[in-house]
Amino acid sequence: MQSELSFNWSRRDPAETSKKVSATHGQNIVAFPASTPFSQIPKPDCGSNMVASSKNVRTISQEAFDGLVKENMEDLGMDPAEALQDAIEALTLQGVDLSGIVTCIPGVSSISDDSVIQCLDRLKEFDSKLGSRESPSTSGEDFEEIANILDRLWSLCSVEESGNASIATRNGGLDLVISICSTIDPQCGRALDSVLKAMSSLIHNVQTTEIFWGHHGPKLVMDILTSCNQNTSILDNGFLVVAAAATGNELVKESFMELKIDEFLLHLLRGKNKGHSQSFYDVIHALLTPDDGRVVASQVYGYARRFAEIGIAQELVDEFHEELSSVNLVSACTALKTIAVNRFKSHVSNYSNHQSPPKSSGVLELERAIVCSKWFVSVLQSFSTVFGRCGIQGSKTIRIFKLKQELLDKIWNATNANEFDKFKPPLMDEICRLIAQSGGIDAVLQCIDDSGAHGNKAVSRSFCSLLSKLAGSDSNKSDIVQKGGINRLMKLSSQFSEDPSVLQEIMAIITVLSLRSPANAACAMEAGAGDLAIEAMKKFHAYQMQRQSCLMIRNLVVRNPENRAILLGNGIEKIIRKAKESHESCKDAASAALRDLGLDNYNS
Repeated sequence: MQSELSFNWSRRDPAETSKKVSATHGQNIVAFPASTPFSQIPKPDCGSNMVASSKNVRTISQEAFDGLVKENMEDLGMDPAEALQDAIEALTLQGVDLSGIVTCIPGVSSISDDSVIQCLDRLKEFDSKLGSRESPSTSGEDFEEIANILDRLWSLCSVEESGNASIATRNGGLDLVISICSTIDPQCGRALDSVLKAMSSLIHNVQTTEIFWGHHGPKLVMDILTSCNQNTSILDNGFLVVAAAATGNELVKESFMELKIDEFLLHLLRGKNKGHSQSFYDVIHALLTPDDGRVVASQVYGYARRFAEIGIAQELVDEFHEELSSVNLVSACTALKTIAVNRFKSHVSNYSNHQSPPKSSGVLELERAIVCSKWFVSVLQSFSTVFGRCGIQGSKTIRIFKLKQELLDKIWNATNANEFDKFKPPLMDEICRLIAQSGGIDAVLQCIDDSGAHGNKAVSRSFCSLLSKLAGSDSNKSDIVQKGGINRLMKLSSQFSEDPSVLQEIMAIITVLSLRSPANAACAMEAGAGDLAIEAMKKFHAYQMQRQSCLMIRNLVVRNPENRAILLGNGIEKIIRKAKESHESCKDAASAALRDLGLDNYNS
C-alpha cells in the first residue's frame, strides 16, 4: 500500500510534468505549479475559529475539476480511476471543498450520467414549459411526472452522507425547485407535496437558507401553507421546509415571524386535529433557537415571548394530555422547552458584567441586540437613524447592520448596568410563569410519572429537562415541591437507576430547586437526594455525572449546615476529591462543593 502511494506522488516530480493544480479561493484562482512541494501547499486553517465564513472556503468548479482529472490522464499517463483518485487527494490536501462535485471516471461515466443531474435536467424542461406563455399548458400527466421526478430527487438528496444535496444545489437545484414551486397550482396537491419535500432536502446549510430567503421563499411557503391548511401531507412537508430554512438564519426567522407564522401555528393547535407531526414541533424549535453565529444577539427571545403570550405555550401544554406517540410527545416537549429556555440571557450576559459590548462589524440592528428591554427603548429611538441595511449577496454572507464601536459605547454608557441586572430576572421569569399558569407543571409531572411507569427514558429525559427550565422561575419552585415534585423525581431515579442520562436530568432539577432555598434543600435531602449523588458518583464515572453531582451537592449544603454533616458522614469528601483528580472539567465544581461542605483544604 505504501509503495503504491509513493508511486503516485513520484509522478508529480517536476522533471516529469508541468502539471498545475488549480483551485478557486473565494473568487480568485490560485495555481500551484508542479515544482511546488506538497509540504508547501497551503493547508486549510484549523485554528480556534473552526467555522469559517463562506468567502474563505476554497472551492473548485466542475469544469476545473474535470480538467484536472483529464490532465492526470493525458500528461501523467494515469488510468481513469487513478487520475480521479489523485485529483481528489491533491485537492483535499489543499483544503478545497469538493462538496457538490460529481466525481465521475472519464471514459467510463460522465456528469450527465449522475442521477441528480438527470433529475435536474428533466425538471429544467418542465420549468421552462411552466414559465413559457408560448408552450401549451402543462397537463395533469405532466404534473404527475414532475411529482415523480421530485420524489426521486428527494430520495437521492435526503441521504446526508451521499453528498447529493450539495451536487443539486451547486447545479442550481434549489433555485429550480423554488421556481417550479411558485408555478404549481395549489389544486395540484400531489405535485405541491412533492416539491415541498424535495425543497426541504436541498436546504442543508447557511448558503442554501440564504438562497431560499433571496427567492422570497418564506412568503411562497406561507402562502402554500395557509391555502392548503387542511392537507396534512402538504402541511408536514411545508413545515419541513420552514424548519430547515429557519435553522441558522436570523433573517429567515424574522421573515416567517413577519408573515405571522406564530398565529398560523396557533390556529392549527386550536383546530380539530389534536397531535401534530414532528415537523410541526420542529418549526417552533427552529424559530426560537438563536443559532445564527453571524449575529451578536438574536430576536428569538422576543419571538418566544410572543409565542407564550398569544397562547401557544398553553396549547402545547394541552397537547401533553393527548395520546401522542412517544416521538411526538418528545417533540412537543422540546418545542415547549424552547419557549421556556429564553436563551436571550446567554446573548446579553456579556453586556451585564460592567464591560463594553464586543466590537463587531456585522451585527443586528440595536433593537435586536437588546431585545425587549423596555427601559432601553428611548436609547434605541435616539440612535435608530444611524443604521442602514446592507445585504452583501456576492459573498453569500449577509452583514445586516454596520455599527461603529463609539456608538455602542455611547449606548452602553447611557444605561445603568446595575439596572440591567435588575431587569433580567423578570424577563427570564415571565414565560416560565405563563407556562405554569397554563397548567404546565401538573402536565409535566404527570408525563414524568407516566414515562417512568412505562420505562420510556426518552420521554423521561425530555420532560425532566423541561421541568428544570420551569424551575428556574422562583415562583415555580415552591409549586413543584408542593405538588410532590421531589418525591416523584426520586421515584423516577429508582426506575432509571441504570441510566445516567436520566439521573443527570433529575439532579439538574434538584440543583435548581435547591438554589437559594434551604427549605427545598432540606426536602431533597429527606427524599434521598444525597444518597442519589453518592451512589451515582460511585457507579457512573463520566465527567458529566461527576460534575452534575458536585453542583447538586453544593446547593444542598451551602445554606443547610445539617446536610453537610450527613454527607460527610457518608464519605462524600473522598468521592468528590477523586472526581476532582480524575476530571479536569470537574475541578472547579468539585472545589466549590468541598468549600461549601465546610472543608478548609478544598483547593488541595
